[in-house]
Amino acid sequence: MAVEIIAQACALFVSIRQYGTGITQGRLLKCRSFEFPNPTLPYDTTFTIEARLKLAGDSGLWMFEGSMMDENNRIWASGDMSILVT
Repeated sequence: MAVEIIAQACALFVSIRQYGTGITQGRLLKCRSFEFPNPTLPYDTTFTIEARLKLAGDSGLWMFEGSMMDENNRIWASGDMSILVT
């Protein structure tokens, strides 16, 4: 679930950055080096999701670093994602 939530944050970033350019979709190609320090997510916690662009290649390959943190800045999931933007 955490990977999907971070991927949605990446998609939002792409949508805002590419607004009005004719870009219609992005596909998650790969998740690399993801870490999950805890095996489950708490039900009653508010999370902050971050998606930081590391690279926007001319070929449409965008690389992100993402994380999911609670209100105490405790990391629940983090890693890198490659998105193909077409």
